[in-house]
Amino acid sequence: MNFPKHLGSFTLDSVINNEKEMPGQGVSLLYDAPGVKASVFVYDLGITNIQNGIDSTTVHDQFLQTIGDVMKVHPDAQNLDSDRRLSASGVQLLHAAFQYVESKPGSRDVVFSNLYITGRNGNFILIRTTYSAIDQPQRGYR
Repeated sequence: MNFPKHLGSFTLDSVINNEKEMPGQGVSLLYDAPGVKASVFVYDLGITNIQNGIDSTTVHDQFLQTIGDVMKVHPDAQNLDSDRRLSASGVQLLHAAFQYVESKPGSRDVVFSNLYITGRNGNFILIRTTYSAIDQPQRGYR
């Protein structure tokens, strides 16, 4: 698979092929833009019938599982918006938004995180953006 080095203002930092060690976990792409990080995950979990779009039970169940995963990693997370349906360039997406405290050595930042998922070409496409709740990026960078 080939992935773009640039998506708008985002620059591709790394591509991680998870398949060798964890079959079904696909590829992780990490993009950066000023004040925001975006992770793109392309995976199938070994499921052979992932339909395009957001209307299948399979995609919706994966969406709910991913929300649960965020809540496990960040138990203080507030789910600001979930099960919202969006369309971007004709691609239907399920969306959830969170706010939580992200701790790093020497700092604790309140962040917003957005999660988007769809089915596409037999894979789940999961996008997660994270940025400071205080220093929000300009519109178009989120």
